[in-house]
Amino acid sequence: MFDRTKGILLAVHDEEGDWQFLCGGEHPEGDHPRVVGLNHVTEADPSIREVMDMPPGWLAERTAVGAEWTRTRLGS
Repeated sequence: MFDRTKGILLAVHDEEGDWQFLCGGEHPEGDHPRVVGLNHVTEADPSIREVMDMPPGWLAERTAVGAEWTRTRLGS
């Protein structure tokens, strides 16, 4: 996602209130998570704004960029 080669397919708003935006795919060895400002995420994919109202403890996923988000409570 960070280098814009993969789209965001999973958004997690964890119990502590932190967000994670993931592609849901495999990553090469040595590729680590990055901390970025939320504005960078929404600039790269404006559809992320559609899930920003999720309370902590929820996730949203989709099958492809542009597909509809499906929300689920974490641990369900």
